[in-house]
Amino acid sequence: MLKSTIFCAFVALALAACGSKDAPAANNAAATTTTAASTPKPKEPLKIALDIRPLPEDTTTGTPSAEIYFTFSSDNKKGEFRIGETFMGAPNLLTAEEIATDTQFGIPKEAKLAASTFWAGLGECVYVIEKEGKYVIYRGVQDEGMPKYEYKEEKVVDPNKLIY
Repeated sequence: MLKSTIFCAFVALALAACGSKDAPAANNAAATTTTAASTPKPKEPLKIALDIRPLPEDTTTGTPSAEIYFTFSSDNKKGEFRIGETFMGAPNLLTAEEIATDTQFGIPKEAKLAASTFWAGLGECVYVIEKEGKYVIYRGVQDEGMPKYEYKEEKVVDPNKLIY
C-alpha cells in the first residue's frame, strides 16, 4: 500500500511538472491569439447618402414638406442622422454633375451630396463635404429677397467615432 501511494504521488508530481513546462507555451499561444484578436480589422469605407422622406401635406395650407436624413453604411454598420427640422416643399437630390456645375445654390464643387427645395419664396439646400476625414453637413436658406444662400454647419459625422 505504501508503494502504491508513493508511486501515485510520484506520477502526480511528474504530471504536474510536465504541465508547468507547457504552461508558458500555452500562455504564449493564448497571448498571441489575444493580440491577434484585439488588432482591429480595417474598417470598410462608408457609403453615404441623403434620404428624402416626404411627410403628409399640411391640411390647412396644402404645403408639402419632407425630412432629409444623412445615412451611412458599411459591411458591418448602418445608421442615420436627421438633418435639422422639416423642409418645406418637395426636395430633390442633386446629381454629381449638377453639383459640379452649380451656380444657383452656392454648393462647393467638392460636395459629395446635395439636395434642394423651393416653396413659397423660400429656398433650402443641404450639402455634405468631406473635411479632414469627417463628413460635414451644411444647411442653407435663401428667401426671395436674399442675394444668395446662407449656410450654417448642421452636423459633423466622424467615421472614426462610429461604433463598428
